[in-house]
Amino acid sequence: MSDGMSGGKSAGASNGMSAGMSGAHGPGSESRATADSRHDPAALAELLGIWGEVLGLPEIDPEAGFLAQGGASVTAMRVVNRVRARFGVRLPLTLLLSGSTARDIAAHIDSETTGNEVSRP
Repeated sequence: MSDGMSGGKSAGASNGMSAGMSGAHGPGSESRATADSRHDPAALAELLGIWGEVLGLPEIDPEAGFLAQGGASVTAMRVVNRVRARFGVRLPLTLLLSGSTARDIAAHIDSETTGNEVSRP
């Protein structure tokens, strides 16, 4: 099942197309475009590695939410602790449990480490 955030529109946003022009997902797509353009690719790669280790998966979909990939509250706490240890960032548990994608969370991590504000979904 999908978290509802990973439709075909996000591919256009990540390719640099104007999310506001993509149609039905208007404001949500704009948030996704903002998050995609502001996260550090290295932070995303490390976050995907953390998710993969915690969930025991060889590959993580950066466009799917944590729960949609088999996560639960206990495993989410493990991610929160590893993110804090690796990045020095306090990641709100609600971000993992609310359907935010790995890209969204990487943008949050980047905003916390660089001071840039990022729109949240």
